[in-house]
Amino acid sequence: DYAHYAIGYGTACGNTKEDVPEAYWDGITKEEAEVLLREELADMEASVNRFGQRNGYQFTQNQFDALLSFTYNLGASWMSGDNMLTRWLKNPTTDVDFVNAFGRWCRVAGSVSRGICNRRVSEAKVFLYEDYDKTGDTDFSFLIFHGCGAQINGAYEDDVAYYMDGQPYGELPVPEREGYQFDGWFTAETGGEQIKETDIVTVKKTVYAHWSVKSSNEVPEPPVPPVEELPFQDVPKDAWYYNGVSYMYKAGLMAGAYPDQFA
Repeated sequence: DYAHYAIGYGTACGNTKEDVPEAYWDGITKEEAEVLLREELADMEASVNRFGQRNGYQFTQNQFDALLSFTYNLGASWMSGDNMLTRWLKNPTTDVDFVNAFGRWCRVAGSVSRGICNRRVSEAKVFLYEDYDKTGDTDFSFLIFHGCGAQINGAYEDDVAYYMDGQPYGELPVPEREGYQFDGWFTAETGGEQIKETDIVTVKKTVYAHWSVKSSNEVPEPPVPPVEELPFQDVPKDAWYYNGVSYMYKAGLMAGAYPDQFA
């Protein structure tokens, strides 16, 4: 989340400036940075190994490498509890599902980071296809959604979803905003090109929700009056004279011979 100070290749060294050890104030050498990196990687490797052993997973080298990169960037907290990634590892489904499970962890200071999204795609391709050098035949793009006044996933006004290149987007999120009508996703806050479910995925994009104010002049549907039943058992609803008897009775022009009998 970058809510701390780091040195070298990303080694955390304090939550505040005052927490940073004095030895780091003037920076460190490349060799010192590599020592810190190896120490940190050793801890992360142990965490990934314990996670695999605990759950009975036999990771291939490329799967282990991808999870190690992921864990080095994020930390080991993802391994505990229930989330999209642990569920996928337990019951694998589609490759796109995996990329979305990996790619959900992409926020910096509470907002979706395009750079982290790119990293997650690269890590996922290593896990799925051993694609270390980004030259594989299969690639993925993403849409970063901005609600522009509406929450998309219940907690944030932005979100991200990943899609396989060359395929249609399929179902897109439909946010809600009180007093407004959602008009679709566009490539600019005003104007821009609309993104539709049938469009073919080609590149990574940021899209924005467009809204129109709901009309305050809408005339509500009149309430349907309740049907008042006649009390007469000898006047069935399907009788040809029912409407006439009903009119006379409700107008007070005629009463029945008895409370429950008309004649």
